[in-house]
This record gives sequence, C-alpha cells and structure tokens, in this order.
Amino acid sequence: MQIEVSDPAFVQSLRAYLQSQGCPSEPQSADVVEVRVFSPAAPLDEAQTRMKVFGHLREWCADNPGVKVDLLT
Repeated sequence: MQIEVSDPAFVQSLRAYLQSQGCPSEPQSADVVEVRVFSPAAPLDEAQTRMKVFGHLREWCADNPGVKVDLLT
C-alpha cells in the first residue's frame, strides 16, 4: 500500500511511527512510502489491511496537525 505525505519533511517521522506499529515501509520517492502490514495470526485481506493502516494514519496525523496523507493504493 502506498501513502503520499503532503510535506516530505515528515516522511521519516511517519515511517518511524508505522514501524513502531508493526508496519514497515520503504520510501518510493521524496513524498511516497510503500507500507507492508504483517499479521501474526492470519493474513489480512485488502479491506482489513486498509483499515489497519488508516487507523495508524489517523493517530499519526492527530499528532502532526497540518500534514496530510493520502492512500494511493
């Protein structure tokens, strides 16, 4: 799943937060990261994966007002 960050200066902060939540990521460009979601119990379907990432993004955005993120895929 790819996420676009409105301000590239916050990409590292987002990546660190996602990593702490068990969702490692890799930069795709200055403002886009590719996130992976792992589930120890059973594989998640696409909807479950999106909900998990969306929840983490809501939390991160609440702590970083003014920064916007978009789910690209």
